[in-house]
This record gives sequence, C-alpha cells and structure tokens, in this order.
Amino acid sequence: MSGVDLSGFIACLGWGCVYLYIKRFLVAGAINTLFAYLLLAVFLFFGAHYTLATFMAGVLPILSGYFLHKNYVFLSNKGNFYLYVAIFSVIYLSNISIQYVFLLFYDNGYFAGLFSTVICCPLSFCLMKYSVFSSE
Repeated sequence: MSGVDLSGFIACLGWGCVYLYIKRFLVAGAINTLFAYLLLAVFLFFGAHYTLATFMAGVLPILSGYFLHKNYVFLSNKGNFYLYVAIFSVIYLSNISIQYVFLLFYDNGYFAGLFSTVICCPLSFCLMKYSVFSSE
C-alpha cells in the first residue's frame, strides 16, 4: 500500500489540479488582506476618520478580490461580479455568525476567528469556483 490515490477524486470534481487552485486562492487572499490593511493605513495617515478608512479598506478589496479570483485563481474569462459580492456578503455574515456562536461557549476571540476561518475558507472557495467563476 503506497498511499491514497486521489486522482479519481480530483477528476470527478473537474478541478484539473486542485492543489494549484487552493494555493492560488490562499495567495490571492493574502494579497488582498495586505492590500486592505495598506488602504486602512494610508487613509488613516492622511487624516480620514476611522469609519471612512475602515469602509474604504473593506469595499476596495472586494473589487481587487474579484479580479484576483477571476484572473489569477480560477483563470476564468467569465465571472459575475454581482454574484461575487453576494457570496462575499454571505461568507462575511457566516464568519461573524460562527464567531458569535463560538464565543457563546468559549471566551477566546482568537480561536473563534481561527475556527470560523477553517469553515469559511473552503466554503468560499467552493462557492466561488462553482458559481461565480464556473466554467459551465
């Protein structure tokens, strides 16, 4: 027994190379997170109120995230921006809800964030892959 053969699993999902997609998805997320923080810092540096700075650091990365996912992660020539925003919103609300429930039982915001990320990241990947940037 030399290990588990995942080729059938990967083929049935139609991903071609699932590891490449996941790696690109995580890299795009890291780039977008850094971009959001940079925007926050720049707006604050130039004297913007923290509410405006936070808003802009939240909205502009949605645009960059869409183009990163479309052109870098999924290499798609199509994509529905409105569906992307809707799914982004659902994932965001899911993330907050999972953290809220976690914090009802355990008083640790760090683990709540980690726990919700472990759930929301694969959910986000699948929703983006199979709805917003579906090749069908």
